[in-house]
Amino acid sequence: MAEAPRQLQVALAHGRDTARYPLAEEVSQEFALFAMKFYNIFREAYCRSIETPESRGKGRFILGIDAERIPSPSLSSRPWTRFRINSARCMTPTEVPSFLGPDFNAQELLAKIAPTFDYFEQKNRPDEDEFIGIYLLRGVFKTLSGIVPVCGCTQFPIYSVPTADVLAGKVPMSSVIGAPDPSTESTSTSLRRQTWEQDLIAKVERLCGRAYIEETLSQ
Repeated sequence: MAEAPRQLQVALAHGRDTARYPLAEEVSQEFALFAMKFYNIFREAYCRSIETPESRGKGRFILGIDAERIPSPSLSSRPWTRFRINSARCMTPTEVPSFLGPDFNAQELLAKIAPTFDYFEQKNRPDEDEFIGIYLLRGVFKTLSGIVPVCGCTQFPIYSVPTADVLAGKVPMSSVIGAPDPSTESTSTSLRRQTWEQDLIAKVERLCGRAYIEETLSQ
């Protein structure tokens, strides 16, 4: 891990702006709050991602979400607003190491989340009435303590939909336990003409109070 200059650490040890100059543990705590805040939106994105033609019928998928920390956020900002989504993609378990990239020890992380993956595989059989979705939220952040890679693995159930239908891309949103209701603020900004990835990014940006410029997909 690359260490911040000693002089900077000493200079900021007292009266430090924790938003602009966070320690590794502070960024990890902020990132956990970000993950909790947008839990339902990430689950909705997962369901939409496996409904796409390129994903339909190809087996079990994991949603990978790549996030970054906003440069120099205001000290008065809420911790969960200090991140944004860079990109997201639907992938198979074998593609997880390439998604994590060189900043992560893929073997170590996969060993840590192996029980989650095992449960994911065991539950998602064609004869099951409960399908388990899973997503990975990753980010590599510059902190006063050095460069810190953070990744969280979350699983969630989709009830009352045969697994065979889920694997075929048939996932009615009403079946997702805890999915945002269409009348709530998290989905009121949703434009179904956007791709699921664009919609995910737009929702997070709006709920964090940042402007999001939408591209018109049909000219």
